[in-house]
Amino acid sequence: MTARKDILGYEIVEGDDVPLTWTITDSTGAVYDFTGVTKAFFTIKKSRSDDDDDALIGPLNTADDPTQIEYNYPTADAGQIWVELTSGQTEDIAARGLCWYDYRVIKAGKVNTIVRGQISFEHETTDETS
Repeated sequence: MTARKDILGYEIVEGDDVPLTWTITDSTGAVYDFTGVTKAFFTIKKSRSDDDDDALIGPLNTADDPTQIEYNYPTADAGQIWVELTSGQTEDIAARGLCWYDYRVIKAGKVNTIVRGQISFEHETTDETS
């Protein structure tokens, strides 16, 4: 069974470090079972139809970016996924306004989008960070 959450309303200020965590449940309210997941991906794009090469951030994946994306977070039975966006990644986002993100997993050889939604990038007020 595919579990997916459509979530709106994330707003990120450019230049901020941003941790994102979601608890994933299925249609019965049970915590998503990550057993069999071999890889996860997170991507932010200005338009859903943009190529991955044109993504604003990502695609991040658990094989190449293990300090930034994780499933079974913080423990295997928690049903949570986690992404850590760095200030370097959010600093130079040229896009303003609404963008699109998704978090996909490969489970038992099948690709499943388990969370997706809109995210907004806004200009920071203070440029100084040191």
